[in-house]
Amino acid sequence: MKIYGRNATEINDQHLDNSYNEWAENKQFVVADDIASGENRRAMADRLRSMITRQELRLNPKYVPSYVLPDCINYYFTGNHPDMFFMEDDDRRMFVHEVLSGKLTQKFYDTYDLWYKSPAGVAALFHHLLTLDLTDFNPHAEAMKTASREAMVEDMRSDLSSWTKQVRADPDKFLGKNTGDLWTATELLARYDPMHEKRITVATMGREMKKARMVRPLQPILATKNHGLVRVAILRNTAHWLNGGAPAMAEHYDKHRSDPDV
Repeated sequence: MKIYGRNATEINDQHLDNSYNEWAENKQFVVADDIASGENRRAMADRLRSMITRQELRLNPKYVPSYVLPDCINYYFTGNHPDMFFMEDDDRRMFVHEVLSGKLTQKFYDTYDLWYKSPAGVAALFHHLLTLDLTDFNPHAEAMKTASREAMVEDMRSDLSSWTKQVRADPDKFLGKNTGDLWTATELLARYDPMHEKRITVATMGREMKKARMVRPLQPILATKNHGLVRVAILRNTAHWLNGGAPAMAEHYDKHRSDPDV
């Protein structure tokens, strides 16, 4: 922030939630400090995705008509909560780093305080950043995935979301080995909640199957002989069934749904 000077500012999560964003005017670097986890994390995540990649910024100050400027802001977020951001497996915008070193000595903090407040310290850091070799860095690529990021994604998953992803990764373990390759949302829901205790609908299960990247065949609705029309996802032998015809898939489904283990 000292390097950027007046083109930098510090905000908190209340600023991110507020429709008035005069803090963003003429800024290139924004520190969002101590972001807290909350009930609206999914909505905030949607806003952040737009904020990180948008080309233009619509400013909405109080008592002034809104207007548009080029968006040149780089964001740095800090927080103490492992679930501060809602992210999904395919999120490409967030780089997450967890500080694991623990508390340092008071001597370090005293020395650091003098360094970062001094003009020489700021100048040295600026020189280091200007001369840093960034040959291999691609600013248009997706953010590097780290163990910290994967842990945050996992912390934000619901029990149902974790279950569907595990089923996709290892269907034999969760569904049995001889239960067929094609499954419906209704059948997976019966496996997940056999006693109907969790109040999860078939539609919810269907959405989680999509989020878990369970593959749909080119003709997902099969006209089966014994079960009528069924909409299926492929849990095993994906390459085979993507090229397989609907009659063969319907026959396979009927065969395995007569199995009492299913």
